Amino acid sequence: MSDIIGIMGGTFNPVHYGHLIAAEEALNFLDLEKILFIPNSIPPHKNDPDLISGKHRLEMLKLAIASNPKFEVSDIELKRSGPSYSIDTVEELINMYKDKSFVFITGLDAVLNCEWHRFDDLLEKLTYFLTIERSGLSFESLEKKMKPLKNREKILFLSIPGVNISSTDIRFRVEEGKSIRYLVPDEVSDYIYKNKFYTKNKESNSPYIGVR
Repeated sequence: MSDIIGIMGGTFNPVHYGHLIAAEEALNFLDLEKILFIPNSIPPHKNDPDLISGKHRLEMLKLAIASNPKFEVSDIELKRSGPSYSIDTVEELINMYKDKSFVFITGLDAVLNCEWHRFDDLLEKLTYFLTIERSGLSFESLEKKMKPLKNREKILFLSIPGVNISSTDIRFRVEEGKSIRYLVPDEVSDYIYKNKFYTKNKESNSPYIGVR
């Protein structure tokens, strides 16, 4: 068994099949021991008025990954005060798992659109930094941005089957009463509607229109 653990962080607001497919592809691509899904407490590069509490995002993750024994959820960023910087999380995990090494997994859009805190230090501590291709973005643009980095050889690229799902679109669809079926696991969909997340119609138990 591999002694490398994959880290997938993010808001997961909500978790969807795009996250799960990317995690499964990364797991197989690098023969990882497991994937840790780590929801942010305070995302440093996002100001999202629709961000629901960490408690609920964590619960949706648990529901989404329940059937996969190689997927786990960690609440270490939710327990930590202040912004959720990846370097702090990786350093904490290294102390927790003394005999393991780590791969950070994220979408290409997140790397291109954010200024990462202590990115050189982050690469130094990782075995690999795996970027997942997103629709409309090219790996060439990332290679240009990463060229000055000392450990750029640790950055790997992975294209996955065409899945263009976003949490933003899911929240919009819920608010508009549109179906989110096949975009998120049924258990996550049920949790969203039960708790009336992402909808302005707080009086209704059925904020969607038609068959979901």
